[in-house]
Amino acid sequence: FNSSQLIEVDFRDTNLIQANFTKANIVYVDFRGANLQEVNFLGSSLNITLLNYDAVRKVSYIEGTIFHNTIMPDGSIRSDG
Repeated sequence: FNSSQLIEVDFRDTNLIQANFTKANIVYVDFRGANLQEVNFLGSSLNITLLNYDAVRKVSYIEGTIFHNTIMPDGSIRSDG
């Protein structure tokens, strides 16, 4: 998914371990319940994207995930990971 344009994609409850979303433009994408371990969101834009924040807070779902310079759904820029 590197540098891809993802619009209205449903990734609910999918296993996305080690997926690469570097510099992707992600709009209206549903990641609720997805396993995001070691996913790379470096330089991505998560516009109006649905994340299950309770799941994201659980380390097992985002362990090793990279959000460096990532625009989050609320418009903030996350630079961790």
